[in-house]
Formats: sequence, C-alpha cells, structure tokens
Amino acid sequence: MDETRSAERILVIAHSQEQVSRLAWQNVREAMRCARVSFDQADLASSGDLPELLQYSAVLMVTESLDRLSTGAVSALEDFVDDGGGLVVAFRARHPRLNALFGVVGSEAYIASIPPSHPSGGLRFPGRALPSFEGIHLPEADMIPHSGFDIRPVPSAEIVATATSGKPVAWRTVTGRGAVIFWNTAFLAERRARGLIIESVQAVEAVSVQPIANVAVVQIDDFPAPLGGNLSSDLMARHDMTDPGTFYARVWYPDVVRIAQRHGIGLSCFAVFNYHVERDKQLEAAPRAESFDVISEIAPAEIGLHGFDHRSLRLADWSNEAAMRTSLGAVRTAWSASGLGESPVCYVPPNNVYDAYGARCLASELPSLRVLSGSFFGDVENGQGREFGPEPWAPSLYCLPRVTAGHECSDETLFDAASQIATMGVWTHFIHPDDVADTPGPNARKIGLRNPEDRPWHSTDREGGLLGQLDAIFKAVRRLAPWLRFVSTREAADAVKAHLERSWQVGQAGADLDIRGPVGGWTRLRLNHRPWRRIETAVGCEIVHRTVAEDYTLYVLRFSAEQARLRLIDRSRLASLAAQLWRRGQTMSDRKRPSPAALTSASKSP
Repeated sequence: MDETRSAERILVIAHSQEQVSRLAWQNVREAMRCARVSFDQADLASSGDLPELLQYSAVLMVTESLDRLSTGAVSALEDFVDDGGGLVVAFRARHPRLNALFGVVGSEAYIASIPPSHPSGGLRFPGRALPSFEGIHLPEADMIPHSGFDIRPVPSAEIVATATSGKPVAWRTVTGRGAVIFWNTAFLAERRARGLIIESVQAVEAVSVQPIANVAVVQIDDFPAPLGGNLSSDLMARHDMTDPGTFYARVWYPDVVRIAQRHGIGLSCFAVFNYHVERDKQLEAAPRAESFDVISEIAPAEIGLHGFDHRSLRLADWSNEAAMRTSLGAVRTAWSASGLGESPVCYVPPNNVYDAYGARCLASELPSLRVLSGSFFGDVENGQGREFGPEPWAPSLYCLPRVTAGHECSDETLFDAASQIATMGVWTHFIHPDDVADTPGPNARKIGLRNPEDRPWHSTDREGGLLGQLDAIFKAVRRLAPWLRFVSTREAADAVKAHLERSWQVGQAGADLDIRGPVGGWTRLRLNHRPWRRIETAVGCEIVHRTVAEDYTLYVLRFSAEQARLRLIDRSRLASLAAQLWRRGQTMSDRKRPSPAALTSASKSP
C-alpha cells in the first residue's frame, strides 16, 4: 500500500462478450455494492491494456480470456503485486506467463480441464485465510461442479479451500510485498459465493476497511395462524396432546422463544388468518386459534403479515384481479379483530412467490407495508432471487430477502449464513412451526424436506432433536459473529437501507488510518501482516471485537463520531523475523520453501 492513498478501490478485469464472465461480473458487482467496495471495470472485450494500477489496492479477475491482456498489462500486474498490491483470480483462468504469479505448477497439464463428473466437488476451508468460513464444509450435492483446470498449486502455497476430496481449489501465495489468491473453480459466479469474493479481496489487501450493516433477523412464517395438520403420534403422546395447534402454541413457540432469548434474539412473526378459503367464496377468518392468544402472552419483537390466506399474490392463483384485492382488504378487518396492534409494516409472501401485479396490489391495498421479505434464491419472475433494495415491481416496498431457512443445522445453512455475514454483516433466516411435521414417509426421498432426518422436537441428545438443531444454528452464528445485532424485520430493513446509502471514505497517511462514516456506523477492519500491525490508539470509534490469527488481525469498530482516526503500530520485531525467514526461504527450491503460514508460525517463536 502507498504511504498516502485515497479510499480503497478495486479494479475488476472482466470480458463483456464472454457469457460466463458476464455472469461472474454481475455477481461481483452486486457483492461489491453490498460490501460498499469502490471499484472500476477493465473490459478486455474493448482493450487488453489496463489503467494505472497504483490507484488500486487490489485487482480482481473474473474472466477466462486472459489471452486478451497486452504484454504491458501482464508486466504491470506482476509489478503491482511485487510492490504490495493484492490480486484475486475469482474465476478459473490461465495464462502461461502468469503461472508463477498465480502460484501454479508448470504447464505440463495446461490445457486439460477437469470434467464435471470428476469426484472433486464440494468445498472445505482448512485454515483461517477467509475467517467467516473457517471449518465450514459445503457438500458437493449443494453446489455446482467446480469445472476447474487440471492444475495444482506450488508447494509453498497456503491452501485456502479444497474440494471434499482434499484436492486444492483455492490457494494464496506471497509475491514480493503482495499476495495472490487463485480460485480454480467457476463457483464464485454463484450468488451464494459473494462472501468468498469479499473475503478473498480482504485476504490480499494490506489493509481492508469494510462497512457493515450489522443486523440479523429470525422470522417465523405462519405464526400466529390456525395451524393444524398431522403430527406423529409419538410426538403428541410425549406432550399429552391431541391437537397439533395446541402443540405449536403451547410447546413449540415457547421453546423457540426460550432458545432465541438465550442468544439475545428477538423474533419477527408473520400471521395468516385462514388456510381453507374456497376460491371466489366470502373471505372470513377461521375461528380464533390458540396461537393468537399465546402471541399476546409472549410477545415477539414484531408481528407482520403472511397473507389473509396462504395463496401467493400471483394472478395465476386467483380467479381475477378483484379477488386478490378483496383478500388484501380482508386483512385489515381480520388484523383489527385479532388484536394484533398497529397495521403490519412487513410482509412475507406465501410460498415466497408473487408476481408484478401482486407486488403493486400489495403496495396499494395495504399502504402501511414498507418491507417485503421474500427469497434471496430462486426465479426472479416468481418474485424470488431478490437483492437488498427497492422491490423492482413496487419501489415503495423495500426488499429484505431471506438467505437461510429451517431448524436443521446443515452444512449448507452454515455456509450461506457465513457468506451473507461476510458480504455485508447481515443474516436473514426464517422457520415454520410445521417444519417438525415435514418428514419423509416410508421409502420417501429426503430432498426438499424440512425435517429430513425425522427428528423429534425434544431429544435427550442435545442436538438430536429439531429444537436442539435450531439452537446449534444460533450458536454457530454467535460464534462466527458475536457482535451481530438481532433486531426486528423493519429495523433490519432500515439499517440495510442506511448501510447501502451512507457515504464512507478511507484514507491512510503513514501510520494513521482515517475513516469517515456515519455516527453509529459499523465497519470491519482487517490488518494483514504485511508488515505486522495492530491498532495502537483509536479516536472516534470503539473496538467492539477483535480476532487475532496467525497472519492478520480482524477488528469490528463502532463509530462514535463522523471521523475515526486509528494509529497503526508495526510489530517490528516480528516483522523483521518474518522478513529474515522469508529471504532465507527465497534461496530454497520451491519444494523446500516454507508456506506463508509456516513463516508466521516461525516468526512467533522465541
């Protein structure tokens, strides 16, 4: 990093005429927006030359077409990293002259690609280079194939991620004063991988400042509601009950509240008034369910709307437009009669589905609504796959999409939660009361079920029951982000909106790091040990949390003024030892050269 520099800025190298690069570029662009990272684009479809790289803290590549780089651009990249810049190759790529920079062994298998059928899928994170993902495993069945090249890292590389089989997928190398992370996969073009993009960039920058929204929500769909259905006879007998609705109201909900309160989590509940409305019949709320009484006894952080009945606001599900509007009009009467308090501000779409007419109808018929909380994944035309921001079909509604769901503490849930937190310091999760009832029948497939292992609600094994699994999710998120603030859905939407709209500026002069942002704002600050540094003094902000790893320190800061000034101090003795060991390692063969992790361990020895 230069002695004096302006706000951090990333150069993204893409290729607008390459389909996979366009998809990866779109994903990177949205990740950068959510993480509040400033960036420029260099489009190789227009030119193989690059702008002056000294104005950037890191370069991010998301194209296979590196053969379009000019000779001068290749040299500039080599010099940039050698002088202390960071480089992330976020999409599998190859260039014979850049093998050394990428930390790739030779070119004897240069052209070969690994077929999708090759047993090298899944992701594991054996180290702490990407702190949010430490120890996480994303199974092969839960992600696209890597489709990487048949290459391997140099022996000195630090392995950042592997396939389930142990085959390296991402690695980090040190070149001169800079660092490079190379991803031999197409996975980072997926929206669920945005956290990997952000933390990869942070892992190669000397200093990284990331504003975060720092909010989390846990939502309960279909509560209060006239719940029924079928529950196992064993479960009902264990609780001496015959009515599923009573179980949900008197056992399930109090248990969830108790576990949530243990972790400092407030719950947002979303009401439904009738599940059995016949098409084109008069709309009346079902007889008052016990859950409506319980919700007044054990109040959640917020009550929102999940629909009068459980039909999606999609014209195909209604006889005509008037019927949809009538249903929303019936909400006002039912809401008041049920004693739910102020008119709803937040809405969760039944089945996470709606169309353009439904969104506009919702906004016009229920003007108290401000927040629409659908799905982060899925088909955009069905109201899914939403980004954080105004609803495209009804801009008066703000989208706060849910990223994870369910009681099951699955690898996939933990990965998606980690990725969302890494991207913008946000976690959005929802559950259903009847998750416990969604079990496989005899010889049934488990895919898509919300209780695929047929777990009981309670279990003598702490995590064997579904309640214990939910507790395990909360514990995992708390371990990952103990600083995370759990709030209501409306509060989370306000915080995310402010996060995406507020102005931040970062500058460094010598040992002083200046950050300008809003009072009450939050940032994560990562100091990679090139050289080894820590915060000596902090004015205008509070250090809320600190994580110390072998080769970086990660802080969470809360602003008490509009400008924070941090004095960074070199841990000079350790830095000197690391430099001496590195110079000694430079004389070794590649096979004997120590890895960056080994260097940091050695530098801590007495």
